[in-house]
Amino acid sequence: MLHTSRAIVLRTIKYKDSTIIAQMYTATDGRASFAVRIPRTARTRLRSSLVVPLAMLEVDWKDARGKGLAHVVSARPYYIYTGLEYSPVKMAVAMFISEMLTASLRAGVADERLYQFLDTSLRWLDVTEGSCANYHIVFLLHLTEYLGFRPNTDDYTPGSSFNLRDGRFVPLATDDCLPAADSAYIPQLMRMRYATAERIHFSRDQRARILDCIIRYYGLHIPAFPQLKSPAVLAALFD
Repeated sequence: MLHTSRAIVLRTIKYKDSTIIAQMYTATDGRASFAVRIPRTARTRLRSSLVVPLAMLEVDWKDARGKGLAHVVSARPYYIYTGLEYSPVKMAVAMFISEMLTASLRAGVADERLYQFLDTSLRWLDVTEGSCANYHIVFLLHLTEYLGFRPNTDDYTPGSSFNLRDGRFVPLATDDCLPAADSAYIPQLMRMRYATAERIHFSRDQRARILDCIIRYYGLHIPAFPQLKSPAVLAALFD
């Protein structure tokens, strides 16, 4: 049976000389892995460009019928990045987002709201001409709403600490809590949108520390969360 869906590429893995495995988040089926054949022809370069991380595609595939991975019959971009691939900073942010989504999204039932959130967020990163220094932090905090562990900010009071394990604010800090100074940013960032995120001016050390806390939060709520490589690159980008 032939299926068609919009899909966002999370990552690709070389399988054979002419085949890659592409992990994608699809609008109709959620996260899924596909075998994509890249023939050795003059068109190979074009075909390969369709399955780069965070590519936004319309994909046709056939069921595996219990015999391995589903096979992509054809793929074509439904959105072509115009600014992201020409900006080293945006590319670094995109690679981090790709790594985080690969670590966070699990196979299962599709979520149309989540797909729309990802689509809209990536388009914004592509076209913005403003600062994206805080984009990835705001992205991760808003993503928690779709993953089921959105921080509860209802109990926030000045001086309280955010408990990473419980996802809420508490009056007395424990080992699983952020310091009160860092905790105070969480409600503020949760109210931010990408276009307004630059209003918060972090130092490089502050931004890296906040990001590390958010990654720790993900690690406590997502089983088998891996060690990430890309945050070190981001830490060197923004002053």
